[in-house]
Amino acid sequence: MRPGCRFLCALALIAGAVPPADAEDRSTDVNVVTAIDMSDSVSHGATHLELTALAAALRSPEFAGAIGRGARGRIGFMVFGWFQRRFPAVVDWRTIGSPAEARAAADAVEAFDFRAVEVSYRQSERFPIGRLTDLSGALDHGRGLLSAAPFAGDRGVLNVIGNGADNFGEEVDPAQARILDAGFTVNAVVTDDDRELLRYFRRRVSGGWGSFTLVARPGADLTAAMERKLEWDISAAR
Repeated sequence: MRPGCRFLCALALIAGAVPPADAEDRSTDVNVVTAIDMSDSVSHGATHLELTALAAALRSPEFAGAIGRGARGRIGFMVFGWFQRRFPAVVDWRTIGSPAEARAAADAVEAFDFRAVEVSYRQSERFPIGRLTDLSGALDHGRGLLSAAPFAGDRGVLNVIGNGADNFGEEVDPAQARILDAGFTVNAVVTDDDRELLRYFRRRVSGGWGSFTLVARPGADLTAAMERKLEWDISAAR
């Protein structure tokens, strides 16, 4: 190889190995996925209240303050609904690192139209039997989203919001084991104050480092729970 060619090739290799100085750093303090139960046990009105509560939590100054105290000052954020093999995206992956970005995420949550999901389900099923509670599917889908997140996060958290035990597909325990084995944390917000259900979510859904399970009825109680949940997700990353 001629000396001039060797020199040019070396320059090309160096240029390819060193990222541009202005390359965007897309790493996050934590990637947070929230999974909202949209099965038949949750009425359309209750689903609306849950989305409204999540949006209010995103707009809270406490949420913005928690993000600002992080090492990178931003999180990865995504929301999906779940029922019977269906996992519609409510908010696609995005980063939140400012009050403006948090408000934009809240607006996207509130703009979600559940009626379109219901129509799509009815049209795609030849014999629709109802939207069953696919908790195991929600855990597996959340694990896949966190594993393929477009942002490198120090931690990955799946928050599951639901009001019933799994009644579709496999039992929930293998799915819980898979997501915990992948190194992620699963938290839960139970929108029913039944003690047996709370015990079910604590033992068979939540898990991982710093995991917790909250009980909150739709309304102001749920908004407060969402705020606590999001703040803890972020603060636990430090």
